[in-house]
Amino acid sequence: LEPLHVHVISVDLDSEFIKQKKHFLSFATDRFVDASVVERAIENGALADALRGSNDEALACHRCGSSERNLPALRRHLAVCAAPPPAAWDVV
Repeated sequence: LEPLHVHVISVDLDSEFIKQKKHFLSFATDRFVDASVVERAIENGALADALRGSNDEALACHRCGSSERNLPALRRHLAVCAAPPPAAWDVV
């Protein structure tokens, strides 16, 4: 069994560790896959299909949808965005 790399993140995504567009996109788009989806994909031998993604996606706020031209502009926006996180991100 291959090692599994997992991230635990806050819903604001305002972090000094998100330094590149690909980092933000991996957490704020449908490329961020719930652990249960990964578990099922491993069981079915379809992990590569479950983890596909593209860095060509636009940078947009995951809360309000505001499009930003680059990561520094997006980080400034995230620091002041008052919109709630997506309902799908509700945690217990």
